[in-house]
Amino acid sequence: MRMSVWIALVGLALAAIALAIRHDAGTVLGLLNEDFARIVALSALAIVIGSGLFWQMRGELGSAVKMAAIWVAVAGVLVVGYTFRHDAQSVLARVVGELAPGMVVESGGATVAVMRAGDGHFFLSTQVNGASVRMLFDTGASTVVLTTEDARRAGIDPDGLVYSAPVWTANGRTTAAPVTLDVIDVGSISISQVRAVVARPGTLRASLLGMSLLDRLRSWRVERDRLILDG
Repeated sequence: MRMSVWIALVGLALAAIALAIRHDAGTVLGLLNEDFARIVALSALAIVIGSGLFWQMRGELGSAVKMAAIWVAVAGVLVVGYTFRHDAQSVLARVVGELAPGMVVESGGATVAVMRAGDGHFFLSTQVNGASVRMLFDTGASTVVLTTEDARRAGIDPDGLVYSAPVWTANGRTTAAPVTLDVIDVGSISISQVRAVVARPGTLRASLLGMSLLDRLRSWRVERDRLILDG
């Protein structure tokens, strides 16, 4: 067995001992136990692979040194990338938010987050009755409001509706048609039987995610440029 393998095995054994001793403390050398274990495992793997390449190329020392340097650089990038993974996720979320406003950039259990669009508003990519509908987050709307086009997409025939509910828009008072939506999905959040209205043709440029859905969430909040919904 090559010396490098022994070194890797000894390193893993020492790491296991350190983890066992520091189990209750939760950290080893200032790192969380899970992080420390991953770094040790990656280092051991790098030693074994790098050593194997070195022995295969031992007749070409210059090439072997170059290859070893490459592996060291790769290992360093992996360690640095893992260390700053949360910062990288935050940057990626901002990029996605700018390129595709409304796309859910964070989802865990019944919690989703959406980045603010360049115009300062929050747009959400939702599924209404299984159809894709882009909605504007609007706490000033007492209910979810669908445009005529989005209502058709969701399986509702606007021509068969009764426009009897009074609503106020930027252009003044008008009426809309009350409906009940089977389900609205926002990322991992799913709300069924949602009160809504369908706007008259030409009175609304975008569908609105209003309080008839927001009131049924556990909570919602804005943190800097992120809208976070807890289902």
